[in-house]
Amino acid sequence: SKVFYLKGMNDFDEVVEEYSKKFKIVILNNINELPVHLTETLIDRNEILEKLRCVADYQFGKGAGKALFEDGKITCKRSRETGKIRYIYRDGELLLSLVPTSGFFTLTIKAAKILLESFKPPKLRVAVNVDAEPFVKRGRSVFSKFVVDNDPEIRPGEEVIVVNREDELLAIGKSILAGTEFSLFKKGVAVKIRKTI
Repeated sequence: SKVFYLKGMNDFDEVVEEYSKKFKIVILNNINELPVHLTETLIDRNEILEKLRCVADYQFGKGAGKALFEDGKITCKRSRETGKIRYIYRDGELLLSLVPTSGFFTLTIKAAKILLESFKPPKLRVAVNVDAEPFVKRGRSVFSKFVVDNDPEIRPGEEVIVVNREDELLAIGKSILAGTEFSLFKKGVAVKIRKTI
């Protein structure tokens, strides 16, 4: 294992440099050189979790943050370039990705399952008829004419959960239309599928 030493903090710089190879000491010129996974312990974990919960509640609805981040071991991976959180894991499995340009989450199948259990239909959902199911399962886009129900509060560009009439998870994707537009259009793409079960 390695030992990290931050240069310039005391009078031991010369001694540490002399013995750095023998004792595997990594000398850092500033704190930003410290590997990201080690800096996580320096940041208040509760503060990070609270921010993640707030984003989830804003994006998916009140209670989403608690559902997604309450149970299990939550860990984060930061971008090497920006130092900002990019990936959130729950019990070692990817739960959500944080898009740096928007500050919002992209769903995984795991997160979609949790949200389906936490919210009653049609919240966050786009339900398709039986004719569309095989196409959705193969990752094809959802066309408006196959939508039988949807959350009226969906906005264009938002993450949505695609389900069948029985509320069984089929896929996750990005909505092209607003929730109120789904019933108005009988042609064109309503949801671009990103991941199927």
